[in-house]
Amino acid sequence: MEYIFKPGVTMRLLKENQIKPLQGLGQNFLIDGNILEKIVTSADLTEEDKVLEIGPGLGTVTQFLAEDCSKVIAIEIDERLISILKKHFYEHTNVEIIKGDVLEVDLSEIFMKAPYGWKVIANLPYYITSPILMKLLMENANIDLMVLMVQREVAHRIIAQPGGKEYGVLSVLVQYYYDAHVIHNVPPTVFFPKPDVDSSVVLLERCKARRVYEESERYFACIVKAAFGKRRKTLLNALSNNSLLPMDKGLILDIFQEAKIDPKDRAEILTIDDFVRISCAVAKRFI
Repeated sequence: MEYIFKPGVTMRLLKENQIKPLQGLGQNFLIDGNILEKIVTSADLTEEDKVLEIGPGLGTVTQFLAEDCSKVIAIEIDERLISILKKHFYEHTNVEIIKGDVLEVDLSEIFMKAPYGWKVIANLPYYITSPILMKLLMENANIDLMVLMVQREVAHRIIAQPGGKEYGVLSVLVQYYYDAHVIHNVPPTVFFPKPDVDSSVVLLERCKARRVYEESERYFACIVKAAFGKRRKTLLNALSNNSLLPMDKGLILDIFQEAKIDPKDRAEILTIDDFVRISCAVAKRFI
């Protein structure tokens, strides 16, 4: 099997199969071997690993996963590409190709196939990066590590710290579960066709220590979303009578007092530990 990251091979495969990249699906095919090596190396793959790949395209990354991992499940939405993938990997019994939209696929069914040891590798379409990432975060019980190609702007939001305009829901929820690092910035020239934006490869490694008890954790995302939902308002006003977690102002003031949070503060200055303390205080009232 020829290495697909070589530009000539990619172009030939697309031409032979009469495939034109679809802008509506955010299709930009990786054609740079150096970037591919960084992605695969960053995943620190072993023979025991199970990998969920989102958007395998022509199989640029899949070809290396198939050689290194015990199980590869690749989700692809484009029927034209699925036929190529199945042709390339029909001899690899450890590779399973699933046709579907990752936002609609029940990931829990996939992760149930093995209780631990999952990694995710994905070149995420820019127009739906945040929804996919949020889905992975909410269904991430078995994901130990993720290597994601994302728009550079999204990468900045993922690693953002309190106090800046880029710090928001995505920053808090990602960093609650994972240690996040940008490992490489990627120019448009490594893709065909060239996107209009720069990209970054982001490495997410699951935090070893659990921050809160499970009973408190289920309130965490709701509180974060409510707080940033009206980020120009104070925390008191943002959380008051919010549809995600209905509470009156008196109760919220009690919760803030216990969590040692100033109700006049705004969400953008709160640390993850601040949100954790709020979650614990909320849990005491609702459990």
